[in-house]
Amino acid sequence: VVFAVNITQQKLAESALLQARDELELRVRERTESLKKEIAEREQIETDLRAQKRFVRTVIDSDPNLIFVKDREGRFTLINRAVAEFLALPEEQIVGRTVAELGFNQSAVTAIEREDRATWRLETQRPPVEESHRDSQGKLHWLQTIKRPLLGSDGRMSHLLGVSVDITDRRQREEELRRTEAFLNSVIQNLPITVFIKDAKDLRFVLWNKAGEQLTGYTNAEMVGRSDFDFFS
Repeated sequence: VVFAVNITQQKLAESALLQARDELELRVRERTESLKKEIAEREQIETDLRAQKRFVRTVIDSDPNLIFVKDREGRFTLINRAVAEFLALPEEQIVGRTVAELGFNQSAVTAIEREDRATWRLETQRPPVEESHRDSQGKLHWLQTIKRPLLGSDGRMSHLLGVSVDITDRRQREEELRRTEAFLNSVIQNLPITVFIKDAKDLRFVLWNKAGEQLTGYTNAEMVGRSDFDFFS
């Protein structure tokens, strides 16, 4: 009887052990499957993040404007292809360096650093600033730059974002227009006959040449803004 009881207890123990082993194997399989799923999801997330980064990078590199990000020390932490092409340097030689370390002239460095400090101090977007810089070939460019803060998770400024638009063509057209206007004004002022121009709305003088000044005794400054009613009833 004792031997039979021992056999029975041994079988029960073996059965319990087998059941425990089966339960453990089931839990291991379930946990393994769960881990595989988590790993697959994490890998998919990482794949999606890499794809998003590549997409964002493609977007900023496709922008013809100069896009850059700086840290508090004024060191570039991100640039787009336009910046690298403008400076004729690979990205790895620009990121981590300041404008002073990249060979900008002292007056440009002073102006750039002044605007950077103002952006950090005020933590707000700065008005557009027009700056002249020379590219790697020595060609003069006019850039209109806007700087604004990038906020961190704490809501405070963590980096500075800058976008520079090349307005060289516009500046050249404006300069050509000024020269043309100056030339035409010189012609008008030196004509031996009185020449004047009035606006279409109130018929007020907007130009009065030297011959008119000599004829009437009124200078251009005295005539501009006045109409015939200021001289006659």
